[in-house]
Amino acid sequence: MSARYGGERFKQGLWHFVLGKAVSVVSGFLAMVLVVRLLPVHEFADYSVLVSLVEIFTAVSALGLSHALLRFVPELYVQHYKIALRKFVFSAFVLRTLILILAAGAIHAWSVSLAPIIGLGDFIEAFKLFLLVVIFRTTSHFTSQILESTLHQGYSQLAFSLSSIMRLIGMLYLMQSGQVGLLDVVWVEVISDAICMLAMLAGVVHVVWRTAEEARSPLDDEVWFKRHLRQIVNFALSGYAQHIVGLPFGGDANRLVGGYLFTSPVMASFGFAQSLYEYIKRYLPAQLLVGLIRPVVLARYSEERSFTAVAITCARVILINIAIIGAIFTALAVGGQETLAWISGGKYGSEALWILVALLVVLTLETHRLILEMLVQTVGRYAILIPTNIILSLSIIPAILLFPHWGAIGFPLANALALVFSNLWVKRQLATEGYVITHAWFASAQLVVVMLVAILLGKLLSYIGVHWLLATSIAETVFLIGTWKLRSQDLKTFVADLMGQRELVPEKLINVNER
Repeated sequence: MSARYGGERFKQGLWHFVLGKAVSVVSGFLAMVLVVRLLPVHEFADYSVLVSLVEIFTAVSALGLSHALLRFVPELYVQHYKIALRKFVFSAFVLRTLILILAAGAIHAWSVSLAPIIGLGDFIEAFKLFLLVVIFRTTSHFTSQILESTLHQGYSQLAFSLSSIMRLIGMLYLMQSGQVGLLDVVWVEVISDAICMLAMLAGVVHVVWRTAEEARSPLDDEVWFKRHLRQIVNFALSGYAQHIVGLPFGGDANRLVGGYLFTSPVMASFGFAQSLYEYIKRYLPAQLLVGLIRPVVLARYSEERSFTAVAITCARVILINIAIIGAIFTALAVGGQETLAWISGGKYGSEALWILVALLVVLTLETHRLILEMLVQTVGRYAILIPTNIILSLSIIPAILLFPHWGAIGFPLANALALVFSNLWVKRQLATEGYVITHAWFASAQLVVVMLVAILLGKLLSYIGVHWLLATSIAETVFLIGTWKLRSQDLKTFVADLMGQRELVPEKLINVNER
């Protein structure tokens, strides 16, 4: 493995990653709590709809460029291509920015007609202003993928940390001012995301165009981009196709439909649960570490062509995810309603809790899906995802039709059922092409048993009169200790693998008898 993706670089990236995420976790959560508490219920409902615009714009304007960056930047960087890397990054950035600005301009021009469709007829000015957030945040995410693909976590985490801190400062200022409206919150988002975007751009310029060179370029450096342009375009278009057909699936589509179907109280509860879900998802290993794992996986695969090693690494990520989600399930089952009421200042309780529990089921399946997509991307088989993404998108139809009977909780439940089928389909299709993925079922069952024992203990303590916070803490402690006793070796092996110490690690998936 090249030094650019070796153990030392990974450790350096992990250190920057941990520091940056520590800041983002605290400041981001506090800012989210302030938004929930400061905005009236009907305005928070509209804010929840606005947030969904970011992912919609990101997907529509991407043209598969993000997929191409994530696939080819690690390959170019690990082999010390300089001119090709600069051409590729510059061309992708310019094209993506032009499309994004044109799309935002068109939406701005038609905002008076479009805003009422998603329930924002009373907040057209906020709708227009939020388009700036869309541009800044989408550009930040796009450029962060370049930095993460080259294992320069320091720049991307610094930018995200600055954004989170500025958002928290802005919300604290609004809290002190006494009068807070949706437009005020959007202005805070605009400023914090603009700072993040500028910091990201500075990092990309330094990394891609820096003068310090570590090695000589390959002889075909000047012509690589031209020779591989068709391959890049085909890969980008296939990635774009599978992303677009899957766009009606998930939280952002649910929010947009909810803005039309739900009453303000229901939309606010759904938006609150969705915000917590997205916060949890953002800091799970599958999502959190993907910026570290993906470039290492792709660079390793481009050099070694060993799918088995890649699949084993990803399987361990899934297992760690299940452990963390199990800990969250335990806390919600014992003291969830009280916790959500505290976070929201008493605005949201039991209805939001049940929606959040359903969303956590989706999260378990969706993070598995994320890993499967990364493996599909690694071997360049995006066509496998297109039929399953269509199925995922169609899941919104029964949710809408059964809304009068199921209510808002029907949306995540329909999503979960579609994910079960699509994940099994992707694994089967990869297996038919020789790319076998094995899940550690026995280890997962162990975690479920530990979770159930911890929940029963917490419920018993609550029943005999123990304060909910103490009962939740004891149940959580039991789950964490049990999980550590049973599966701590998996975490150690996972870290050792990514540190480039695979010669010290048996090539097995958790245990040989689980394969």
